Amino acid sequence: MSEHAGNRWYKCDLHLHSTASRCYLDKEDTPKDWVDRAIEQGLSAIAVTDHNNYLGIGAIMEAGKAEGLAVFPGTEITCDSTKIHILVIFDTDKREETVRDFLIRCDIDSEHFGDPDGTGMSVFEVCEIAKKRGALVIAAHIDEFNSISSMNPANLERLFDGGYIDAVQVTNVPVWRQYEADKDEEAMNRVLAEKYGADATPQEIDRWRKCYNRAKAAGLPMLAFSDNPRSANESKHGLWGIGSVYTWIQMDDVVNLESIRQSLVVPESRIRMVFDSVSEPRTEPDFWIRSLEIRKTGLNPYSPIHFDFNPQLNCIIGGKGSGKSAAIRILSGIYQQFLDPIVARTYSYQNDFYRRFSDDNKGVFQ
Repeated sequence: MSEHAGNRWYKCDLHLHSTASRCYLDKEDTPKDWVDRAIEQGLSAIAVTDHNNYLGIGAIMEAGKAEGLAVFPGTEITCDSTKIHILVIFDTDKREETVRDFLIRCDIDSEHFGDPDGTGMSVFEVCEIAKKRGALVIAAHIDEFNSISSMNPANLERLFDGGYIDAVQVTNVPVWRQYEADKDEEAMNRVLAEKYGADATPQEIDRWRKCYNRAKAAGLPMLAFSDNPRSANESKHGLWGIGSVYTWIQMDDVVNLESIRQSLVVPESRIRMVFDSVSEPRTEPDFWIRSLEIRKTGLNPYSPIHFDFNPQLNCIIGGKGSGKSAAIRILSGIYQQFLDPIVARTYSYQNDFYRRFSDDNKGVFQ
């Protein structure tokens, strides 16, 4: 991905398990193996979200730093008696201790880190604790098992409208879209039963679909992540699935939670799930101006004037005399064309501007 001013697209998988999750089978995998797989898959930002645990984060953050991979520390916490999973993700400048302290605050003590039971606290309590600590909160895989789909409609509405979560992770988007197109309930149930087994009853599938539709109607940002299965359709975790499902997020050159939050404000333009875009949503044009530097001019004879550009939309903002028009007129001069050819005298103004300074006080170049 080329370096340039402004936002760019990052390939992100923010639901990943390491060997610290009990259901990660290949315990001999090293943090380097793990990070190498993420790099191999083209990921540029990931989150470590082990089940009710934090112990795998530190080593992966170190390995990721060496490879230029942005790593968010987090956890997938199990809430309530219904075992609902919530992704809690902290900023890239935090460390595993931040996740440990969060788990302890949620009544998971050191003896029970990694236990599948998690906390007896409600989803609402857990989300409130996470929010107070500045975390990003995502309802995990809302359209499959161990999700908020088990909540009653009133509590779902409270969760969606009360600011408890920032986004939802969705898993079976192609299935729901196909059902919307053909209304073939039998085909929908068959596909998901093949994926999940006998426990995916028609009643369970109906709950998943309705939860997805409610989240969509509520306008919540939808994200897709892999949950890194060990192999296709397997519930255990491993290297194979890292980056197999992902979301493109448009962020600034500083990858942090604030960048993600800004993208979630306008998901229609800054979020693209793999279901909608396998490759980078917008590619760079064949030819574009990366930057403009102007030296030895009457505009500022003491130091160069420098502009950085983005391959997409560029807006030049500044006060009177800051050089907005000058930048455009310099570019026009480079290409020997002016942007407004309708008025004939415009050419005269441009020619007087884009030439060496002379006794007639015209021209900007020394």
